[in-house]
Amino acid sequence: MFFANRFVERYDGLYEKTFMYGEESILKYMVVRDGMKMEYLDDVTVYHKEGSSTGTIYGKGKSKRKFFYKWNIHGCTQLRKLMLEQR
Repeated sequence: MFFANRFVERYDGLYEKTFMYGEESILKYMVVRDGMKMEYLDDVTVYHKEGSSTGTIYGKGKSKRKFFYKWNIHGCTQLRKLMLEQR
């Protein structure tokens, strides 16, 4: 992800109440809410080793799934709280 000066001047990084999951959804919500824009750059290649950190720590079984679901649900809950604050 690349952030323009306008974003960096307004926010102090990504939403701090998430951990590994949900950041992109919250980022999208905040950008739209605050009248900013996001752009997709199709000429940039990013190699993301999806799940390699959690796989190293938790393996491929039940422990990894529990970690994923715990923090994914937490990220969704944080997005919902953020959206409800705006009403």
